Amino acid sequence: MSEMPTPTPTTLARSLRHQLLLVLGVSLSLLLACGVAGLFLLVRDTEQTGWAGRQHEATQRVVHAVSDFLLQQQGMLRIVNLFGRDELAQEQGNIALLQREHPILMEMVQLDHDGGILAHYSNDQGVLANLFTIPQSTWFLSARAGTSYIGDLQLFATDQPYLIFSIPANQGGVLACRLRVDQLGHIVADLRLGEGGSAYLVNRDGQIITHSRPQTLPKTPDQALVSALLPLYRNAGSGWHGHYRNLAGQEVIGTMATVPGTSWIAVTELPADEAAAVSRQALVLMLTAAGIMLAAGALVISLLLKRQFLDPLARLQQGVGRISQGDLDNRVKPTGPAEIRELAQAFNLMAERLQQREQQSADQAAALADGEARYRAIVEDQSELICRTLPTGQISFANEALCRFFGHDRHQLLGQDFSLLLPPEALVARATILAGLTAASPVASLEFSLDRPDQPCHWLHWTERAIYDEQGRCIEYAGVGSDITKRRRAEEAMQRAKEEAEEANAAKSLFLANMSHEIRTPMNGILGMTHLAMETDDADRRQRFLTTVQQSAEGLLGLLNDILDFSKMEAGQFELHPAPFALAPLLESVGSALSVQAAERGLFLEVDIDPALPARILGDGLRIRQILLNLGGNAIKFTPAGSVTLAAALEPPLLEDAPAGLHLRVIDTGIGIPQEKLPLIFNRFEQVDNSYARQYGGAGLGLAICSQLTALMEGRIWAESEENQGSIFHCLLPLHPCSVEKDDTPAEIPASPTTGLRILVVDDNEVNRDVASMILERDHV
Repeated sequence: MSEMPTPTPTTLARSLRHQLLLVLGVSLSLLLACGVAGLFLLVRDTEQTGWAGRQHEATQRVVHAVSDFLLQQQGMLRIVNLFGRDELAQEQGNIALLQREHPILMEMVQLDHDGGILAHYSNDQGVLANLFTIPQSTWFLSARAGTSYIGDLQLFATDQPYLIFSIPANQGGVLACRLRVDQLGHIVADLRLGEGGSAYLVNRDGQIITHSRPQTLPKTPDQALVSALLPLYRNAGSGWHGHYRNLAGQEVIGTMATVPGTSWIAVTELPADEAAAVSRQALVLMLTAAGIMLAAGALVISLLLKRQFLDPLARLQQGVGRISQGDLDNRVKPTGPAEIRELAQAFNLMAERLQQREQQSADQAAALADGEARYRAIVEDQSELICRTLPTGQISFANEALCRFFGHDRHQLLGQDFSLLLPPEALVARATILAGLTAASPVASLEFSLDRPDQPCHWLHWTERAIYDEQGRCIEYAGVGSDITKRRRAEEAMQRAKEEAEEANAAKSLFLANMSHEIRTPMNGILGMTHLAMETDDADRRQRFLTTVQQSAEGLLGLLNDILDFSKMEAGQFELHPAPFALAPLLESVGSALSVQAAERGLFLEVDIDPALPARILGDGLRIRQILLNLGGNAIKFTPAGSVTLAAALEPPLLEDAPAGLHLRVIDTGIGIPQEKLPLIFNRFEQVDNSYARQYGGAGLGLAICSQLTALMEGRIWAESEENQGSIFHCLLPLHPCSVEKDDTPAEIPASPTTGLRILVVDDNEVNRDVASMILERDHV
């Protein structure tokens, strides 16, 4: 985390100056804003009052001018009415003079009480002298009733607007005229207000009679604006003043007044922008002046503040800055106002106390650092896995042993969920023990296995301790783990060794039982037949008894040879004697040796030799013969019917530089071996079924001897079998062909007959001495 920069004296003084100027500037700005706002409102009110008075005056001038115009036209009609009917008909010159004096006059007609035309004058086609419309015309009916009539704006066929005036005439008649509107427009145009102001006449239905600025009127007025203005026109009364949008959509200030004797309304409008122009200029001037005053005041105040406060504060800050940077021996010189001097003295006192506390803190920090280093060294040097986790599961601390065990760096583990490091079954067990922890019983343990990146199936003994705060809430868990993999594996090895020892003991017990049976059987035969041979005088019977004794003795000798060979192999004293020998004669001699047993059981024995095999190979022929005799003897023993085949074939090498192989197979059609027993048949003292020892005989050493002989020859032995389908025993040995073409059988040297020798027989066993002496006594002394 980066350190905050320490402010310099200049920076602090500048900051204080800016803050004070900001406060004063805001205060002065508020005062000036209030003053400017008051002046602006005063100017604005005065301006609006002045414009309202001028507008009212202008509107009254429009009303008076229009009234004077109307009175002139009515006076003209009254003058004409004085002429009478005959004079109007005869004095055409006077009428022409009247038209020249009043160019506004377009048509004049004099009617009797029934609407008959007494006299008529028109400078165009005429509108008033229409006998069909006269009786229904408002101007005729009003004048005949004795009331002067001033009509609204009308349009002629040529779209030229006009007005109709009528007055009562002599003898109940009516005198009416049609007047052009443009003359009235000139009168209104001369009475407009301001630069952008306008004046116009409108009736209460919103129809414009004349306008001072007709070019500003839209050709098609917005109906919404018309609808908004109609209530103003109709309710204008004697006078109205206010803001609205005119027919052109412009924001204006308008004044309205009715024209006496008519339904017309005189309107003067002034654009709102023009009405507020003076106040805006005044506002700009006032704001400019206020800004100048504010800048000048700020400058003066800044100079005063600098002299009276900022410079002493800067010196104070400089001294305080040195204290804050660690120079606690520095003392601030009190200058400036009394408040600043008191503040300087307070800082000096604070520096003195900070010196004392710093010394105390240094002493405490040194003691704390020493204790923390000692504690961390103890924790980090522990071989146990130590970590602390929050109730949510995040790791808050992990020692180096735990990091090494899980193969992560410390920064990778901190903040990580501890459950991600554990297998599912350990998570369930840990959650169970954590749920059972209380303040009274805060410790619990469990054991579980997990897979490490470098070694699978690792075992941990894990202890969890719950840590509670003063309110009894669990705030953290402290976990300690011990690697008990070696102990568990030792226990498992001990258990396996115990089981193997028990199995070996049971197998040895069974083996001893079998051995006692196997040894007792030929011994019984030897003892019994010897006893019978001693008692009989019949030479044939004695010869048969002695033959049985010899066979039993040979069987007993073979069993003892197997035990002797196995013992030598177990003791590591068994040695091979490789030498060149012919393979085919060896296989044939094994077949001949087994053929007698096969014939006795009614089996067909076949020997199959691959022609590709070399004639002579290098190896221990005697032990290969022993392997074949054991495998062939087993095949004959466990085959009640069928055949037994001895096969030898050439096996090509699996690797380029590896030797070829001699593949020996013994195939039978016997009782077979269950699949679950196949891995066990080459173990020592093992048979497929213990009942076989009683049924078929044997000590269970034959296949074990074959397996160990094959291993000594760097070969491999295995079996394939199905129950009641037969078995195939394979023996694959490395093939070492031999090119030496000589017989390994020693040459026979004719011996000359020698008799009468004196021979000393020495043996530690009396029986052996007697046997040897009896054999030698036939030809020697």
